Amino acid sequence: MGAQSPERNPICIPMILGSPSADDAIIAGAYAYFPRKFIVDKVVLVNGAGIAASDTDYVKLNLKNGSNIVAEIDTRAAHEGAVTADVGIELNVSSTYKTIAASSTLTVQYDETDSGTSVALTSGVLLVFGYWKETA
Repeated sequence: MGAQSPERNPICIPMILGSPSADDAIIAGAYAYFPRKFIVDKVVLVNGAGIAASDTDYVKLNLKNGSNIVAEIDTRAAHEGAVTADVGIELNVSSTYKTIAASSTLTVQYDETDSGTSVALTSGVLLVFGYWKETA
């Protein structure tokens, strides 16, 4: 039997975001550091509370590798819209920046905007799906 390609052995890396109460850059736990090349296939946000689609009360998340946005979501009505409590919603993954180089550290840029109505992550988790790349 021949060796299987890494693409046939996908993994999921959970990145705990918690419940930030203000705009922040979050180094999301122990799995934010990538010791070798990694290819991101999909990123899913699971949040403990619902977030309504609104152009005045919204959350934006950017999964970043340095200054490059790997994946993003924006809960404004004109973008991805509402987040349902405890139901995964996919982020938009950049085809340009989905390859994570060895020795990279991912961060999550969190931006909440509200006009008096509280909107925030509550026990948020990002699930990063992909596979390790064996070669450079």
